[in-house]
Order: sequence, then C-alpha cells, then structure tokens
Amino acid sequence: MIKYIAEIRHNTTNELKNTTFITLTDEVSDDEAAALIEEVLVYGYHAEIIKKEVVKQ
Repeated sequence: MIKYIAEIRHNTTNELKNTTFITLTDEVSDDEAAALIEEVLVYGYHAEIIKKEVVKQ
C-alpha cells in the first residue's frame, strides 16, 4: 500500500491550510493521487503531494 501525503493550499494565495493523506493499494501518479484528494475538498483549494511512502500491511 502506498500512502500519499498532501498539503491543502488555497488556489489564489497558495496559503497552506492543512495537510492530509490518502492510502491506496496500487501506486498511481502524484497527479492522480492529488485528484482523488481534491474530490472531497471545498471549492477554491487544491492538493499538492509532498511525500509518498510504502505502508506495510
């Protein structure tokens, strides 16, 4: 499993608001992981993947 850690930033100011993560069973591109996180964000924010790590089951 792969854990993608992302910063949540404002679209206009790029101000850091929070960090979050998503854990997936298969490796995907950083853009795909960010898109999955962005599906649950409030309008006006985006996710930037800052780190990914392998998680043992």
